[in-house]
Formats: sequence, structure tokens, C-alpha cells
Amino acid sequence: MVSFPKATFFIVLTFAVISLISCTNKFFQYQVTMTHPVKSKVLEYENDTFYISFAIRYQSIKFLILNKLYDGMKINWDEVSFSINGKAQRAVHKETGVLKVNDVQPPTTIPPKSTLEDFLIPTSSLHYATNSSNTYTIVGYILPYEESGKSKQQAVINRFKGTRITVFLPFYLGGIYHSKYYDFMIDDVILIKNKPDPIELPARR
Repeated sequence: MVSFPKATFFIVLTFAVISLISCTNKFFQYQVTMTHPVKSKVLEYENDTFYISFAIRYQSIKFLILNKLYDGMKINWDEVSFSINGKAQRAVHKETGVLKVNDVQPPTTIPPKSTLEDFLIPTSSLHYATNSSNTYTIVGYILPYEESGKSKQQAVINRFKGTRITVFLPFYLGGIYHSKYYDFMIDDVILIKNKPDPIELPARR
């Protein structure tokens, strides 16, 4: 039987533990700021017509709109899109669903003094798999969720820190077209050990 000095065993064990820790999956947390039409850390904008807030999630962009007026606010979903660093993405929303990406999306009218909560998913992140007679939709990530290995984790941080996301969300009031867009900047990407909680919309103040 071959025996090793205790010091050697300790070094080997320490190296194994360090290697295991370095390969452990860690999660990404994104610090985002709205930069247009106003600067907002809580990702919200408000005027006399409407209030809107956003939550930039890993797979979608969630938002809430409050129509303040005594007239309906109409959204034509086929005019809605967003871009990441200037690369345009066609989007589908919750009511259309991920199985009807090629269909014309019916417009939605937000009644007076009412809210709409919805989300946008880029069609480019939708993938389909078949199993026997069933078709499954796989929704990919807009922003990476987790990664293992320090070099891969750092690569994600370097790639997405400073990323600009633009949401183009026009609407109609009384048949008049209003062009609106919202810019967001990823200020920082932080590694965390525990699985993050779902990113929710901010509570309206």
C-alpha cells in the first residue's frame, strides 16, 4: 500500500475543492437602467396620458400600462418590436402565444382608466421540438441565466455589460398614431450563488 505525506494529501484535497467550486454553476443578475424617455432605475415612465413600467427578464420583457384617459388606447402588436444593441427583433406577446409566431396579431384596446399587463418574446428565441405526435415550444434566453466556469462566466459579463435594449411600443389614441420607444442599459452583470427570484414589475408609487 502506497502512503502519501499528510501535507501532500491536504494539497490534493484543497485543489479538488477549489476545482469543484470554480466549476459550480452561478447565476447572473442584471442591473438595468431606463435611459429614455427618462432616466429611471425602477424602469418606469409616466405622463398625463399613461403610466408604464418594465421588468427585463431572462426570457422576456414584461410590462404594465395604465391608460389614464377616458378614451381607449389601442396597441397594434405587429408594429411592436425591440432591439438588442441595434439588432431588431420581431416580438410576440402573451395573448398571441408562442405557437402562432407567423400569424397576424390582433390589436388590443386598453379601456379607459384600465391597465394591461403583458410581455414580449422575440421570435428568434423560439425553437420547436417534436416527440411522437406532439410539438413542444422551447423559449430561449434573451439574457443568459447561469453558467459554470470562471472564464465562461466572465465572458458573459464582458459581453452583456453595457448592452442597450430598445422597446418600440407605439399606440393609437382616437385614431391618432403615437410613436413611443424606451431605451434600457445594462449597467452591470453580477454573479450570485443562489437561484434568483422571478423579476417582477415594480409596484406603482
